[in-house]
Amino acid sequence: MQLPDSNTFNSEVERIFSFLVDNGFIVSDRLDTSLTGGVTFLGRNVAVTVSLDRRDACIDCYLTRVVDGRLAKNEVPGGYWGHLSSFLVKHRGYRGAFKEFKVLDDSLEWYQASLLRLAGALKSLAPDVVGDQSSIFPTL
Repeated sequence: MQLPDSNTFNSEVERIFSFLVDNGFIVSDRLDTSLTGGVTFLGRNVAVTVSLDRRDACIDCYLTRVVDGRLAKNEVPGGYWGHLSSFLVKHRGYRGAFKEFKVLDDSLEWYQASLLRLAGALKSLAPDVVGDQSSIFPTL
């Protein structure tokens, strides 16, 4: 399995998750280290980070609460940070593994298919996140 460089990965993330920008998110950060790549999309109420961990060859999507334009992670009172899948289990009662969003296209690289699967899950299972609604997280 060939791992993409950060620039290639980040470009694909920005392309595939462009629906977030269409909904008012901005690209606020790009990760580019020897071990990671990724992009953070910042909204008014939530940030979506899509990252690649080269050491584990793992792609994941994380949600973070945004308060006053800043990331409010778990160590901040009322903050939230977690995997998209954990958020869906804990806050939406979802019990799947995103199998219904699997992309079967042999022309795609493995990481592109993974990104499309995560984007499909986010759009379908968390439209309030995509819409950056204030009701995503319990009130502070």
